[in-house]
Amino acid sequence: MRTDDRLSAIEERLDNLEAQRRCLSMRQDQLEGRVGAHRADLTDLRNILGAYRAEVQRRLLGISGVGPWTATYISLRALGDPDAFPAGDLGLRRAAERLGLPANAAGLEAHSERWRPWRAYAAHYLWAADA
Repeated sequence: MRTDDRLSAIEERLDNLEAQRRCLSMRQDQLEGRVGAHRADLTDLRNILGAYRAEVQRRLLGISGVGPWTATYISLRALGDPDAFPAGDLGLRRAAERLGLPANAAGLEAHSERWRPWRAYAAHYLWAADA
C-alpha cells in the first residue's frame, strides 16, 4: 500500500472516529436532558403525593367519628404512607418511654421529625418493641 493510500485510510478513520465522538456527545447531552426531566418529574410526583396524602387526611378527619389517630392509621396501613406516624398511639408511647424517648404524643411527634420521610417504619419498630 502506498503512503498516500495509508494516509488517506488514516484520515478516513479519524473522520469516522470524530463522527462517532460527536454522536456520543449528542447522546450524552440527550441522556443528561432526560435525567434532568426525570428528576423534575420525580420532584413533581413527590409534591403530588404529599398533597394527596394531606387531602386524604383532611377528608378522613371530616368524617364523623374519625380522629387524628384513625386517619393516620388508615394512611399508614391502607394507603402505605411511609411517613404516617400516629404519635398518640398508646403502644407507640409505651415503647418510646421504655426506650428513653418522649412518651407524650407531642414530644414523640416532635422527636419523630428526625425519622422523616420513613416514620411509618419507626412506628412498626416501636409497636414490635411494645409487644
